[in-house]
Amino acid sequence: MDENEHSPQSDKHKMDPKHISDVMSENEFCMLEPWKELEKYGDKIISITDQNGDSLIYTIHQTMMRVELPQALKQGEQFTFQVTGTTI
Repeated sequence: MDENEHSPQSDKHKMDPKHISDVMSENEFCMLEPWKELEKYGDKIISITDQNGDSLIYTIHQTMMRVELPQALKQGEQFTFQVTGTTI
């Protein structure tokens, strides 16, 4: 799952030195570090639960989230879970 593409920790917001010019406007200079403005966007995950309300183990790495299912799904099976979060 792509948990939060606006996270300041996302690699997509890191500076690309080839965009540095000899002369830059203030806006262009600020865009070299766009993650500084991103703390006010996105969502914060509070919990992940299954359809019975039982907590599921999950891991978030930068913008990706992995949910550990209680057992592997067989072909054609489905699994329902609830994500509880808050908007920043």
